[in-house]
Amino acid sequence: MLEQGMARREAPVYLSVARVDAHAFTARHPQIHADLSQARILRSALMKPEAELYVERLHERVERLAGAPGPSSSQADADPQDVLR
Repeated sequence: MLEQGMARREAPVYLSVARVDAHAFTARHPQIHADLSQARILRSALMKPEAELYVERLHERVERLAGAPGPSSSQADADPQDVLR
């Protein structure tokens, strides 16, 4: 998923993974039942204030990447506007 997001020639998505232990995660999210010793959180940093306007489209793109087949998928080279809609 991370490689597929970065592979786009236009509008790549750069994500990283934060790892936190179960106690720290459930302290912030008490409605979640921890069934593993740690949680992995996908994150992306938007550096400029004007990037706030991109958050919804970025979130949609990440959701698509999460449900997409592996890096050999044709979606990796799809038109960015098709993926962002």
